[in-house]
Amino acid sequence: MKRNDEKIGKSVGHQRVGGVISVALLMLVSVVNSSAASVSLVVVTENGAVVSNGVPSDVTMGTAFGNQSCGTIVSRTFVVQNGSDEPINLSGYRMRGSRHFEVSFVTARLSPGEEQPVKVLFRPVEKTVEHADLYLYTDDAEPFLFRFSGSSFDIKPAHGPLDGGNQIRITGELPDGRELTGVRIGGNDVEVCQGGGIFSMFRRGPVPINVTLPAAEEPGPVDITLLIAGHEPILLSAIYIYE
Repeated sequence: MKRNDEKIGKSVGHQRVGGVISVALLMLVSVVNSSAASVSLVVVTENGAVVSNGVPSDVTMGTAFGNQSCGTIVSRTFVVQNGSDEPINLSGYRMRGSRHFEVSFVTARLSPGEEQPVKVLFRPVEKTVEHADLYLYTDDAEPFLFRFSGSSFDIKPAHGPLDGGNQIRITGELPDGRELTGVRIGGNDVEVCQGGGIFSMFRRGPVPINVTLPAAEEPGPVDITLLIAGHEPILLSAIYIYE
């Protein structure tokens, strides 16, 4: 549309017209530019939420992948729809940032209302906080920008006896220098076994801590919750298994 706008601008510049016609032409250019700016892609998540262009990653939009265990693969599929009245060519993409995010994308020409899936994988192999930007390009518009985030933690061993008493090591990194104040496993506060206290955990990169497991009533996976000073706790869903 940038090329069309430039052509319209040159056409107006070469016409020698009176004041009334000049104003009318300028109004026409304004309407064309406004219409062009409003033509964009509509992106919807698996749960039906609409992804806003260029905004920070968000859990409700599905662009924040949350806290995952190292070695896991989390897949999300986003539906890209042509929300305009004209065909749009999805001509390519560019991913910038963390190498732990991957995208599966097929170029396509979308008719009005037609949809195309875009699959994004979060494959963490390091214990850290990750960010990535995905740009979707069309022939005649600015790229649509996704902002993704995710973090990963390592739990070793990831399974143990039903009667507890064993220790596991949790390694990860908290964003923005946040401080850990406690650990909860399956709804029970647990003892943290780290010399020097737990308040320094994760402040300068990944640092391991050891925790002693409580007994469980039945086998199966349990959540581990990291309690953070002044912030919402971090939930590691079904990350440890009682056997």
